[in-house]
Amino acid sequence: MTASEPNDELMDLFKALHGLSKAYWRNYHEPVATRAVQRLQQALADLVSMAVASVLQEMKQSRVDPQVQLVGVYMLRGVISDDPSGVAKSIVQRAGGVEVLVSSMREHPTSEILMAESLAVLEELHGMQALLQALDHLHQSAPGTRAALQTFRNSMRAHWDEVEKTPATEIIDRKS
Repeated sequence: MTASEPNDELMDLFKALHGLSKAYWRNYHEPVATRAVQRLQQALADLVSMAVASVLQEMKQSRVDPQVQLVGVYMLRGVISDDPSGVAKSIVQRAGGVEVLVSSMREHPTSEILMAESLAVLEELHGMQALLQALDHLHQSAPGTRAALQTFRNSMRAHWDEVEKTPATEIIDRKS
């Protein structure tokens, strides 16, 4: 196996977890399925915690490598992207994910794609207010401003119901 080929056993384990998830979803009303999966809940939380810690460790060890940072951000986004209960988001936050993302953005202020992807994760973790705060900090940087505005636009599209509820003064009355 080379670095350009996925590990077959690892991919099979991911597929097995995905299959287990689908089977549980189809049978969650059955007590045996519920009991069996509930016994796995802590192990799954530990697994996600270990995966997040591993990604963050890679990002910390390779702060100057923008590709490592971007892949790490993609992986974090994958962990939290479908998390209505907030359990995965909480794991990323407790593991120091926000600090690592901010550090990554500070280390690579000219990488618009890294900035935009990092901001998207921050928005997932902390909502639109995080983007507004980031815009305050990034207004001196053209790539940072573009990334924040792009992410803000995408967030507004995805969360229009929240946008409608946000008082205009929170959006307009930002300090210069």
